[in-house]
Amino acid sequence: MNDSNRTVKIAVIDGDARQRYLASLLAEDGYDVSSFCPGDTSEPVSDAPYRAVIFPVKPKENINDQIKRFRADNGAVIFSWSPCCDTIAEMTSDGWASFDFAADEALAIKNAYLTAEGALSLYMNETSTAVRGSHILVFGSGRVAKCVSGVFAALGADVTMAARSKGELAWAQLSGIHTAHIRDGGALSALFLRGVDAVINTIPARVLPAMPKGILIIDLASAPYGIGEYEAETVGARLIRAGGLPGKYAPESAASLIADVVRRRIGGAGR
Repeated sequence: MNDSNRTVKIAVIDGDARQRYLASLLAEDGYDVSSFCPGDTSEPVSDAPYRAVIFPVKPKENINDQIKRFRADNGAVIFSWSPCCDTIAEMTSDGWASFDFAADEALAIKNAYLTAEGALSLYMNETSTAVRGSHILVFGSGRVAKCVSGVFAALGADVTMAARSKGELAWAQLSGIHTAHIRDGGALSALFLRGVDAVINTIPARVLPAMPKGILIIDLASAPYGIGEYEAETVGARLIRAGGLPGKYAPESAASLIADVVRRRIGGAGR
């Protein structure tokens, strides 16, 4: 705990376990932390100004309505995920600076790794065989796809990445990952014929091809997802929608990553 942080007031808006761990971590640093449940936004929460207000990934209440409850301190910052232009304008007019967690590349990469660990945990819980020697088909070539491919490959899985970018596929090949172009139906069909234990999708678009009956699909993407529930049902696939894994699989670790970003942005000493 650092006494110099006691004058820095921080509001943490509840949303999931990640936010609760975040509030605890910042309080341990000595910040004056208050947690607020989404709800009545009609009255200000305090006359004292706040240095930071931190919103969850998916706020249950309109951010613009919540902002009006708090008075900005000097150098005050609203932390949120992918705020819209209207919300940023509202923040600015009320004296706040806006910080978009989703635009922080280091945070995004570390969150992608937590997502990969969560996907691995899901796979192990849904299968009765070892990861080593399994055949995993990953759709996508972004941060999450790269981390998923790396985590499974490190444990001895035979991993194939299916994507569009020739450059990203080349990087995957250099990392020892098999590759297939996402539009190469013949190559994908050949993979399924040889046997695929799980398909892990990271692309928020209906990109998954026809698949064998009963296959396990772990869909990490946001809407509209890689495959529809009806399409999955027609082949008897075991479809798991698994968005937001950092907050579900490792909320304390995810909160620690966010706390590091907050400390750097608002200043003050850490632990």
